[in-house]
Amino acid sequence: MAAYKQLVGIDTTVTDKAGYCLRFARRVSNPDAPAGPNFAWDSWVMTKYKHADGNLPNVAVPVYFEYVVNGQNQGHVAWWIPAQNRFLSSPTSGTGQRWLDRLSQIEDLYHCRFVGWAEDINGVRVAEPLPELAPTPGMPAVGSRIQLVPPVTRTTFRAGTTTVAGHITATNDQFVYIVRGYDPAYPGRIIINSASGGGDGVALALYYTDGKTVENWKAV
Repeated sequence: MAAYKQLVGIDTTVTDKAGYCLRFARRVSNPDAPAGPNFAWDSWVMTKYKHADGNLPNVAVPVYFEYVVNGQNQGHVAWWIPAQNRFLSSPTSGTGQRWLDRLSQIEDLYHCRFVGWAEDINGVRVAEPLPELAPTPGMPAVGSRIQLVPPVTRTTFRAGTTTVAGHITATNDQFVYIVRGYDPAYPGRIIINSASGGGDGVALALYYTDGKTVENWKAV
């Protein structure tokens, strides 16, 4: 997927009362997104840059849910915070905030159903896609495989960022990965799936920014 640029500040210290998820979400954006509809569902409907999928980007964005009360879809909204690899929401009771690890955890706790994420909230654009860069010459083809040559420990990143996703320590010749794509913001990186490296869709550098080859990998 495309790499994104953050267009607003993100305030993860915000607190609010339970039941005021949209007001909470508006205030996570810095400066605050303006007041608008009363319910999070109406905020989702009015977004101009919505994505009805779970392919969350490399920057913070609001995530929206369906939440029906007495036949009325009031919705729920929280934030995806990739720097923490977690979600930030208004609390389930009292006043404060709540960090959650998974979309399914939000669905269970708030009795809602995930519908998608957006690049805007209440008329404020919080993120936009960056233009994709051509991959570095010599990169392996999408769908091909590369092997990390042991012994080596490699750092992986959230695609499009310098945020560390995890580490891969190759100790034998079984550390082979399918090239899922290229990092649109860093032409020398491929996209792979790796449990130890941070999960699906993480970026692994094969070439430095000056075009020189990173050591200890080969096409297979």
